[in-house]
Amino acid sequence: MSYDNELKISLWKSDGTNPKAPVLKGKTTINGTEYEVALWKNDSDNPKAPTLNGKLQIPQDRPQGGQPAFKSTKADPFDDLKGDIPF
Repeated sequence: MSYDNELKISLWKSDGTNPKAPVLKGKTTINGTEYEVALWKNDSDNPKAPTLNGKLQIPQDRPQGGQPAFKSTKADPFDDLKGDIPF
């Protein structure tokens, strides 16, 4: 039995030595593609501003756009419409 990390996220706190580095950084897997997650503290004075701002990206050592977001196993419902449309 294997552990499924799909749609789960793990974040680690930074050591605080670099003020421009994210305060939290980690990884998540969505539809079989692993993404890096980074969150920075938002120092806005606006009370409605979020506490953290973030970014989700494919790691640089992985190819972009490798897998489709959704893969259907059903037949194309428009197969009968391909070709000439009788109007």
